[in-house]
Amino acid sequence: MKIAIISDVHSNIISLKLALDDLKKEKCEQIFFLGDYLTDGPKENEIINMIQKYGDKVILGNREKYLLNYDSDQKDFNNYRPIYFTYHNLEVANLNYLKSLNNREIVKAKGHKILLIHGEEYGHRANSIEELFDEYISKYDFDICLFGHTHKYLKKEYKGKLFLNPGSIGVPTDTPYYKYVILDISDDVTTNLREFKVKDTYEELEKEYKKSSYYQENFCWSDLILRGIKDGKDYTTPFIKIFREKLETIDKKSPSEFNLLWHQCYEEFIHNYNQIDYEKLDTLFKENNIKTIEDLYCFCHTKLDYGWLDIYGSIHYNENNNEDYVLQSPLELMETRVGICWDYTELYRQFFNRLTLKKETYLFYYEVEPNFWPSHSIFVYYMSKKVYWFEPMMDTDIFNYSGIHEYDNLESLLKDAKKAFLKNGKLNGFLPENIDPQKLSCYQYREPKYHLNDQKFYEHAQNGKKINI
Repeated sequence: MKIAIISDVHSNIISLKLALDDLKKEKCEQIFFLGDYLTDGPKENEIINMIQKYGDKVILGNREKYLLNYDSDQKDFNNYRPIYFTYHNLEVANLNYLKSLNNREIVKAKGHKILLIHGEEYGHRANSIEELFDEYISKYDFDICLFGHTHKYLKKEYKGKLFLNPGSIGVPTDTPYYKYVILDISDDVTTNLREFKVKDTYEELEKEYKKSSYYQENFCWSDLILRGIKDGKDYTTPFIKIFREKLETIDKKSPSEFNLLWHQCYEEFIHNYNQIDYEKLDTLFKENNIKTIEDLYCFCHTKLDYGWLDIYGSIHYNENNNEDYVLQSPLELMETRVGICWDYTELYRQFFNRLTLKKETYLFYYEVEPNFWPSHSIFVYYMSKKVYWFEPMMDTDIFNYSGIHEYDNLESLLKDAKKAFLKNGKLNGFLPENIDPQKLSCYQYREPKYHLNDQKFYEHAQNGKKINI
């Protein structure tokens, strides 16, 4: 008797379809679902319809319990928005279906008693997986325990019983592979772990996800979920840890204060997330044969295009950014191959972090109007008593100043950069012919956090050192 064991879909309809298509080929006789089907993305009704259609045994997960205990008083708090969104988008028939489900089931198959339970006690009442197993052994009569919740595959014999977690079919946190298990019960009990590479369908998932209203209404949480799926890692738990550590510093009953802290902690987490993934960035440098400063210049000048990334993950080619712009991390720029000067500069910064050279970043901008500030970020490094302006951009049909420019001192460099910035702006129509010196500014700025919008980036630069040229 073949039984498919599926857990922790977490609104990922693409991976759920992969499993359902696969188990048909494996000729599974029954399908058991172990909970947590919703709240981390769109397609809630389609997912419940599929589970209701194909599930022979279906139990509740903690996410479904949140929905069944919906609290309208929490709807304005960002941590509750995924629950609010899902609850209000669920059809009445599907909500009633969830109400009909049990927290656990015990079924018999070929003489074996099988406990189906989600497992959310782990991390709450049980501090270790063995404590969880002991709790279940003391409460229930079973030979095999099927559980989920951890998003990690586990098969373990413990005190004469088999404990089996199929991992997550929707949001894996152990490897970037979607997982489910086929339990084969005949004379012996055997298991077959089925896996699907996330990268094979990730582009499709990301595209569908980012165009959904769920993503737009729950951007921070959605972004963490997508990053976690792509990398096969848990990013929501450390994010929540950062948030809870700072929660005591605000009025927890105020949605505005709560949500502001939520966004601040998200920005802090994403900044750290991008900063610490040096191994992946190094791999990308090697794959693109970027070993020297000249290699980096050639790559940026010939392989990267002008454009920008927006808050929804969409790429815009050859057009100026607007309020939806977000500052990319170096990893994102290497993957999108599209950016503006600020994005490029952060890639230079991370490459030069590997060199024992002094480096600085500067921002020139001219306030044409209160909300229109043409600008250019430049990267400077020092070597052999000379100072260099690293400039793979500033290359158009009517003006070319791209190159690695050498100077005897920083003052000469910045004066030349100022002239180039003004000339480029005039020729391309961004700056007026008659320049008002009072509207031109230059700041030396430190490394920013990533995913800032343009206004926040300007504020970051203006918190740096103002330079008089």
